Amino acid sequence: MAKLLGGIALLMVSVFMLIGFMAGGAATQSLGVRIFALLITVGIPGAGGLALLRGHLRRSLPSGGGGADALRRQTWESEIVKLAERKGGKLTVVEVIADSVMNADDAEEVFKDLVGRGLAEPEVTDGGLIVYVFPDIKLLKEKNASKSLFDS
Repeated sequence: MAKLLGGIALLMVSVFMLIGFMAGGAATQSLGVRIFALLITVGIPGAGGLALLRGHLRRSLPSGGGGADALRRQTWESEIVKLAERKGGKLTVVEVIADSVMNADDAEEVFKDLVGRGLAEPEVTDGGLIVYVFPDIKLLKEKNASKSLFDS
């Protein structure tokens, strides 16, 4: 919010300085001095204001580059977590491919991210199948028996 307000304030200063510069009697100064004064009084606050607004807008967008890619990624994560809940907290790439629009590479990338964030843990069967376990989903049955942290 500070970037937004600061950006707007600097742009307003820049506009007011431009109005003052245009209305002022700077005709007695050389062209070089007028251009330099214009850059200092209008250009710097304007550039600073635009930079702050751009930073605010960039922070407001979903992380991870483009908004569409980030939204797709979040949708895939949601699909995987919901599928894991239906499958008892354990899931394989093959199950994700069968029940979603993801291909194997996309599913593996999403699993890597979920493992990196601690939401899933990889396990291996005796036959070499990688199974992703979602510990929080496995514990969801216990949520109705929860109690205050101070009672523990």
